[in-house]
Order: sequence, then structure tokens, then C-alpha cells
Amino acid sequence: MNIGFLGAGSVARNLGKAFAAAGHEVRLSSRTPDKPDLIAWAQEAGPRAGLTSFRDAAAFGEVVIPAVQPWTVLRPLFDSIGPAVFAGKIVIDLGNAVDWSVRPPQLALPSGSLGEQVQAWLPDSRVVKTLNMIAAARMADPVYADGIPTLLLAGNDAAAKQTVTNLLKQIGWLDLIDLGDIRQSRLLESFMMTCLFAEFATKSRGTAFALLRS
Repeated sequence: MNIGFLGAGSVARNLGKAFAAAGHEVRLSSRTPDKPDLIAWAQEAGPRAGLTSFRDAAAFGEVVIPAVQPWTVLRPLFDSIGPAVFAGKIVIDLGNAVDWSVRPPQLALPSGSLGEQVQAWLPDSRVVKTLNMIAAARMADPVYADGIPTLLLAGNDAAAKQTVTNLLKQIGWLDLIDLGDIRQSRLLESFMMTCLFAEFATKSRGTAFALLRS
């Protein structure tokens, strides 16, 4: 598949390299795609990986993954590209609307979720919420000594969720659970905060949870 990333930070680089290694065509995007570190990344990621503009990455991708910070730049970015460019495409929302200006940090949206907002901003796209509770370095090939981590997802389109599930299995996610429609993004984003505070409590980074079945 063609996978376009809006952004070229650690999330886009780690996932992009993994998807390229799995045989997909990948494009990262930046306002400065000719930066030496990005060119070096593309060379390391191989011939299936490339660099382009935000709009071209959105147009290129059958699957589009916004990977920019902070979350407040998403709406202006979508508007600058044009929501019509995203029509019919799968959009993987892996972001979190967090207010980092307060201590302790808290979710910035008093109701709803970022996943629901992305679906509302891109009404003709098929938004799938997932990966938002995982650190960038662990988003691909999640190997843990203690076992297999569980990944949650949510979205309105069953076929889109199956496609995303298949993609994630190709980069190492073996245990995925569909929680339901995009409204369940609220659960995923609250769960991210649980993971964050668990990391604070244990003074660890890159943690993940697993579901123990009876």
C-alpha cells in the first residue's frame, strides 16, 4: 500500500521505516524535506521510502498518518491541504489532546476525543484510532521481555479497521482488540493517560499493557 505521513519526526521515521521494510511505499513530509537528516533517513529506509510535501504525502497515501505536534496544529494542517484530498482514505489517528501546561498534565478536551475531532474535520475519511498509548520508539517491532503487548483500536469503518489491523501485524503487533466505533477513542485517550501516569509512578519509559484472558 501507499502510506503517507504528515510529519517527519520520530513517530513518522520509526513507523515509516518499518512499513517500508514490510514492502509498502512510504512518504514522509516536511516543510524542509531536503534537510540532511531526512535525506539520510530516506537512504537508510531504502528505495520504498521517500520525502515530499504535506499535500503530496496526503495525496499519495491510501493510508495517511498525521504525525505532527502539538495536536492543535492538526486542524490548520488539514485545512491547508484541503479535506477533499483525504476523501475515501484511511486516516490513522495516533495523537492525544493533552494539556502539558498544567501539572500534572491532563486531557485537553473536556468531552469527546481527538479521534472524534479528526473524524469530524475529515468527514469523508475513514479514521482509525490506535497507537496513541505507545511511545514512538515502540510503535514498530514491540518486543518486550515480559510478553506480548495488546494494542487497542477504534473507528466507524470495519474494513478500514481490518486494513489497519493487517498493517500493524506486519510490523509486529500480534494482539489487537477492536473496541468499537470512533467514540471509543475516548477510552483509548484516557488509557494513554493511565499509561503515562504508570510511567511516572514506575520511572520507566516505553511501557505497554497486555490483556490477560481467562
